[in-house]
Amino acid sequence: MGLLSPWLASQRLKRVCKWVIGDAVLDVGCADGRLLGYLTKPEDLRYVGIDAGGREIAAAKTRFPEREFYALFVTENTDLPFRAGFDCIVMSAFIEHVDNPSGVLTRLKRELKPGGRVIITTPTCAAQPVLRFGSRLGIFSKEAFGEHKSHFGKDELVKVLADAGLRIEHYERFQFGFNQLAVARAKD
Repeated sequence: MGLLSPWLASQRLKRVCKWVIGDAVLDVGCADGRLLGYLTKPEDLRYVGIDAGGREIAAAKTRFPEREFYALFVTENTDLPFRAGFDCIVMSAFIEHVDNPSGVLTRLKRELKPGGRVIITTPTCAAQPVLRFGSRLGIFSKEAFGEHKSHFGKDELVKVLADAGLRIEHYERFQFGFNQLAVARAKD
């Protein structure tokens, strides 16, 4: 883990929490479930976390034994081991790690309740040289940067969401323009 990685994650999650709606949240790429620590009244939520890292899921289950956590990597064909019906799907620093972002979004969209929201954070294209250099120095996570498969500017992110049948309702850049947040809903 990089020196600044925990701080960057906390800043992303603080932004994400402003947009979480409803009482059922699916956290894709949940790591150790840290989103729960940023949500208002998490005890009132149905929360499900999924992450490809078995170590992260083990830590999440230890921290929050009353919650559902699953170690799996989501693709466009993944069968999910829990019931659908989420008001909100959070993907913080996740979408850049998948081979087929539109396919994964299309798959996950099926888990949303009508009117549900998808919240995404991902680095901007401008962040890539900074992340590459910082990961070499140990400032940012070398492993996470090495796993990036896609880079998104705003236009690319809008297209990926549109290809999945989602439309952006809110977009912003933060962390000096090196990170971005998109809030989307299914197209009518």
